[in-house]
Amino acid sequence: MAKNKITANDISEVSRFNINGTIGVSLGFETFKLRAQYIYSLTNILNKRNDQNLA
Repeated sequence: MAKNKITANDISEVSRFNINGTIGVSLGFETFKLRAQYIYSLTNILNKRNDQNLA
């Protein structure tokens, strides 16, 4: 019984749609600074593969 295998060629055409949102905070003194950043990515890189039965 052969199992279905997914290769790199099966998923080579991917969507290039990508949105990143960033929120940052920095605080500190002249000699010491602290920075924090949160990045959220909204992407569906495999969207072009949704209509194919790769499983």
